[in-house]
Amino acid sequence: MITAELEFPNYSLMPYEKKFAIGELMNLLNAKEVRVGAKTVTAKIPQNKLQDAYLLTYFRTLSINGNCTTLQQSNAEGNGGRQSTRYSTHGLHEYKGKFNPQTARHLITSLVPDDLPILDPFCGSGTTLVEAAHLGRVAEGWDMNPFAVHLANTKVRTLRLDPIEIEHDANDLVQGLKSNGSLTKKTDARLEYLLKWFRPQELCFFEELRGKISAFPKTKDFFLTICSDLLRDYSLQEPGDLRIRRRHSPMPNENPKDVFLKRVQKELFKLKQQKLSVLKAQGKQTAYLVDARKGRTSTYQFGGAITSPPYFVALPYIDTQRLSLVWLGLSSPKEIRQLEASITGSREFRNTAERETHRKVKNGVYLKWPKELQVTYDELNSRTEATSAGFRTQAMPALFARFFTDMAQTFTAVKQVVKRGGRFALVVGQNNVGKGNNIFSIDTPELLALVGESQGWGIQEIVPLDAYKRFSIHSKNSVKVEKLVILRRR
Repeated sequence: MITAELEFPNYSLMPYEKKFAIGELMNLLNAKEVRVGAKTVTAKIPQNKLQDAYLLTYFRTLSINGNCTTLQQSNAEGNGGRQSTRYSTHGLHEYKGKFNPQTARHLITSLVPDDLPILDPFCGSGTTLVEAAHLGRVAEGWDMNPFAVHLANTKVRTLRLDPIEIEHDANDLVQGLKSNGSLTKKTDARLEYLLKWFRPQELCFFEELRGKISAFPKTKDFFLTICSDLLRDYSLQEPGDLRIRRRHSPMPNENPKDVFLKRVQKELFKLKQQKLSVLKAQGKQTAYLVDARKGRTSTYQFGGAITSPPYFVALPYIDTQRLSLVWLGLSSPKEIRQLEASITGSREFRNTAERETHRKVKNGVYLKWPKELQVTYDELNSRTEATSAGFRTQAMPALFARFFTDMAQTFTAVKQVVKRGGRFALVVGQNNVGKGNNIFSIDTPELLALVGESQGWGIQEIVPLDAYKRFSIHSKNSVKVEKLVILRRR
């Protein structure tokens, strides 16, 4: 056994993160005699486990006999004074409700044996897949949002690109690029829609850039994704609004060509830093356009699943990203509303079958549900029937019924592809319904655990997490309490 001293990061860890840190030491490195101080931890570690220190998520340095080594996760984050969630390719594109990458990394190393592939059935922007790539792990992601699938795959592919090649292509790309041309292409449904949300001069620039990017097959998706991230800022949509509403803030003064080049350089710097930190970016990680309720026949049997699923009444992902979906050609304008209604956690009804589910639950005849869900549903239904709130609040019981029905189907689909004994980790927050003195808190994590149990999973643990504060205009509506639900496949 070797005595080692490990230093916490320069920033403050949440209480749950400190617990995760100590758990990693004991479970991954078989540490003994662990002594926790304010800034450091000392422990005895078997010599044959020291090489696994690169897996550690929540420590900055490892010191043995006075020799200090900065750990790879700390190098990737940049040793700043606050926790970074945009290191590597995580910040390639804004994505609301993104999974905390440190949490994803911890769950991969702690819950899934390192010779087995990982599944994320709601992969979103690809946080789990990126962290799996850093650790050299095979991973698969599912999502119904075509933009999320595009973004997740772009992030993991970008990890394997040569920064010098990206820089060379970027220089060729902007040669002769205009910023005040005119649209010459015959107007189609796509352009007609985009012209409603862009001034002609800005749209002309993005269309010309899109056409030039197609000549660079290796780096195309990287450049398209950066362009996509600029669309909202230069559109007639209010950039800070989750819904697509008309702009009231002033348009940017800076030329979009200059902003594009700055963003390319910023992402290049992070990519170079990622490579210097010796993160592996190995293995195979792929996102697929899949409905998690139905699942997918995979070539893998997964060692476990890790996700941050949509919450009951999810963020309006499709509405938020509709400009990117249309501009990238991932969806036609006519398909947007149907796509919005089809995702788990949607606020819209899709068909009469879902209304029938609501009717059965309301009448207490949906016998597959755990009784705790029926009790919560009845209370929610009683409160919303008695309130004078608007349509959205009145619809909550029906949306509640659909969300947990959808999640029951997801638990079944995931169970079919995860090996017996594998764990399913879900990070999810509670939901508050209503306003003022009529707020009803729904413990979504606890209820999801019960639904999972009803579909053949055993409840291993439910861990309270401190949700990071949000400072945007939507902070008052952000989730204040999150929990980690860990299930085990029976």
